[in-house]
Amino acid sequence: MSCIIFFVCSALFAQDPVKGLVDKLAGSYLENGNGALVIGVKTNGVSHIYYYGKKASDKNVLPDSSDIFEIGGITETFTSIVLADKAMKGEMRIDGRLQDYLDANVPAVVYQPFICQPVDLGADPDYNSGDDYLRVKFKPIMCLPDSSYEPQPVLLCYLASHTSGIPDLPNNLHSKISDQPLSNYSKDDLYAFLKDYHIENPIGFDYRHSQLGIALLGQAISVRMQKEYETILTECILDSLGMGSSTISLSDEQKLKLLQGHNKKGVKAAASSFKAFAPVLGLHSTPEDMMKFLSANISISKDHISNVLDYTHNPRLKAKANDDTEIALGWKINSVNDQGMKMVWQSGMTNGFAAFVGFVETSHFGVFVLSSKAKSTDILGRELIKQIVANSN
Repeated sequence: MSCIIFFVCSALFAQDPVKGLVDKLAGSYLENGNGALVIGVKTNGVSHIYYYGKKASDKNVLPDSSDIFEIGGITETFTSIVLADKAMKGEMRIDGRLQDYLDANVPAVVYQPFICQPVDLGADPDYNSGDDYLRVKFKPIMCLPDSSYEPQPVLLCYLASHTSGIPDLPNNLHSKISDQPLSNYSKDDLYAFLKDYHIENPIGFDYRHSQLGIALLGQAISVRMQKEYETILTECILDSLGMGSSTISLSDEQKLKLLQGHNKKGVKAAASSFKAFAPVLGLHSTPEDMMKFLSANISISKDHISNVLDYTHNPRLKAKANDDTEIALGWKINSVNDQGMKMVWQSGMTNGFAAFVGFVETSHFGVFVLSSKAKSTDILGRELIKQIVANSN
């Protein structure tokens, strides 16, 4: 009997050579911590999903393919895909001006240099009063827009590639929930921020991650299509990929499938809530659906959705001069080895979850990671890709 068991296990391992790599990385990630971990791998046209940890701290039950996770910042990738879809259909322009896609009463967001000069107030009659040592003499400065410089508008592609110059978060957050400052941030708050904001640095060149920029992109898409953002996302991307369990707003039935999240210390965390920032952080998904998303991104098909996904993979700029990270529409790109192989990837985190998806498009393989703990999955996901590449040579 032992020989039979050994033979079967050996045969299974031969069919799935990456399992040992996955087990090792998963064990290191889960060490001394609560939560569920799911790792999906697709290589040589074959999909495998591995399940670790447990659904709840009081139940020793593995997660399954229909369990729901928050995927955080990977949502921004979907928002960029929606933009690419609308551009290819001629419904929006990748290089369209943001102000052309927002409500008419919203002020334009532009970059324009300011010229600052001291203001001459004339002679101070009291300056020589004999107590100069008690006074501080200064000249006020007045700054006005440089009329010789044409205002530079924010383009939609700047938002998707994080080169808009808009800050990561707005300065008018007002949520009373300390660990969820974006839970009550509405469209009106978004517009109120724009009313008083001035972009300080030239735009379109330097990478500066901006969740606020992606929120504005989602709002622009919604205004242009005259639909709720979630409806647009579902109709043009999720339905096209067969991701029927992925959604922003959970039904009562789906709420029962949402796993308990944990903060980075392993303490239970409340489910996240987003309003205007839903296009940035708000999507939920399952292992089954994330495998569909991964598969679509490495597919050799040439249908519309495949062409849309391929377009978003194209690098647009380097994140930093001394860094090999490149920025695409909703994706990051890094070297895998010294032979020029590149991985396209994105990650996300909420108060109680973390997620990663990455792939080598030229070799048509990739991985995803879903965790019910707010502990970064970046290293796990990227290291797994590198080891798969190294072991395949």
